Amino acid sequence: MYELFKSYAYHGTKVFDIDELKHLLMVDNVKSYERYPDFRRKVLEISQNEINRLTDLNIFYKPITKGRKVVKIKFIIQHKDIVERLAAEQTTNNELDQE
Repeated sequence: MYELFKSYAYHGTKVFDIDELKHLLMVDNVKSYERYPDFRRKVLEISQNEINRLTDLNIFYKPITKGRKVVKIKFIIQHKDIVERLAAEQTTNNELDQE
């Protein structure tokens, strides 16, 4: 997901159709991700936490609904300032050293 967001970082925001996003992440045929709450919990939240903690980007998302069904997701993509980038780089290096 980081590569996907890095490619859209200069836009600041990006809206994906939920099916398009699943296809781009190659999880469209994963049965356990068919329901949005499962996809959110197992893919979106985990990715968001890791990207925000370990990279030079901060991402946030907002579901867009049609009735009660989530049909799109709007991502807000921000570059971290230099201090945050250095802290994220240090965290990444520490985690890689522990492996």
